[in-house]
Amino acid sequence: MAYCYPRQTGRERRQDRPGVTYFPYTIRPDFMNVTGLDYLIDADSGFDASQFDRIVLELPPLMSNQIPVYLLKASVLSMLVVDAQSAWGRAEKQLLSLYLRVTNQPLLTVLNRVEDNYVDVPGQADFSERPPRTGSNAEQPMPQPTRSNR
Repeated sequence: MAYCYPRQTGRERRQDRPGVTYFPYTIRPDFMNVTGLDYLIDADSGFDASQFDRIVLELPPLMSNQIPVYLLKASVLSMLVVDAQSAWGRAEKQLLSLYLRVTNQPLLTVLNRVEDNYVDVPGQADFSERPPRTGSNAEQPMPQPTRSNR
């Protein structure tokens, strides 16, 4: 897997780890019109997209950077990481709306920095309180919670 991320200091370099290779990239003035990762990533880093089965592209904060339209249209999935401790105003909502119009793929949302007392893990009672099933799947047993899906 390749993980491409925006440079913070300018001193970041390619790092090879078991299962993942990290590639820093520089946010260019024409970021919105970039059509391929090979343009973003420095040539001396040895990036070759065909060598990876998965490529993750971390975008810089979109409130202060352009949306890379062509790269988003070519992607398979977007993951939006939202800070649970930040409030969304009108600008953030409009930016999300614009982002959703640009993308062609599903958006997976991850809420981070959630305090323990706000995390609710479903228990046995949650499964028994579901409304009764109807139709062809009424005969199928209800899934039971296990350690792996809690």
